[in-house]
Amino acid sequence: SCRIRFENSVESFFARDDPDLLYYNAVKKEFGDDQVILLAIPMGDVFTRESLALVRTVSRTLQALPSVKKVRSITEVKDIVSTSDGFKVQPFVGEIPVDPAELARLRASALANAMYRVDLVSDDGRTACLVIEGRSSQGEDRYKRLADEIRSALEASPLKGREYYLAGDPLIELRMTHDMWSDLLRITPLVFAGIGLLLWLMFRHWRPVVVQMAVVGLCSSWLLGLMGLLGWPINAVTVGLPALV
Repeated sequence: SCRIRFENSVESFFARDDPDLLYYNAVKKEFGDDQVILLAIPMGDVFTRESLALVRTVSRTLQALPSVKKVRSITEVKDIVSTSDGFKVQPFVGEIPVDPAELARLRASALANAMYRVDLVSDDGRTACLVIEGRSSQGEDRYKRLADEIRSALEASPLKGREYYLAGDPLIELRMTHDMWSDLLRITPLVFAGIGLLLWLMFRHWRPVVVQMAVVGLCSSWLLGLMGLLGWPINAVTVGLPALV
């Protein structure tokens, strides 16, 4: 059996044995994949006890997911502190403080740190960002699996009913795959209808129209079947081939 695959990554434009592609895959294997999703949570003020507690709860909920390798957030990130004999690494936010002065100190320290500002908290301190790194995995549904797990976890978390935003390459690829399939289903019937109308205007008889449409339909079906049989994915270029044929 075979089935048609959709591929939106840059790798789909290269031959499998292309030296550049092999080098790129080796780099990904050594340093990690690009399965990163960003979660932005508008909060008004990130540096309140309630907001930090929410960020910590969501971070640890996502960290427990099978497809998630690591979650970076303002409550889970490590801080490097200089000492008289060197430095030490400790959590940036240990136990969430209650004292407003301590919360203000955390805010000033985070916004002054280029490693935290923008990546984990917005410049104005009103939006928190979680960087969710997926585990390196293979398979066509790896992005969908990661995105579905994250969305399900967020719906069951304290964020349910709140405003939040998701972004990242996995979500872009999923959206592009959906759009390509939608375009294929929408454009191909329109092209067939246009061909049928043109043939009818030329021949004014249904028999040659049926014969020509059968040829067009068989060619398009064979094209898609052959691509599925050979394991060739449909990408941003080849998605137009059925309509072109």
